[in-house]
Amino acid sequence: MEEIQFGVTRGVVFLVGQFRVQTPVRTINKQKSYEILVGTLIALEKRLRHIQGVKDIYFRFKNVHKSGGFWRRT
Repeated sequence: MEEIQFGVTRGVVFLVGQFRVQTPVRTINKQKSYEILVGTLIALEKRLRHIQGVKDIYFRFKNVHKSGGFWRRT
């Protein structure tokens, strides 16, 4: 959380910074690590959208971005 700044303005949530997921298994490859990261982002977005009053969410992460509905490495 130290690497993420967030704010809310008129129902729009802004998340900026570096998104990382700490996994308990250290022997996973980069692809599996990326899949875990994307899965976590999808779950986070779903939870945020269920909060009453949230109209939109803007993600501005340095290591991953959402384009055309899909998450991609930066």
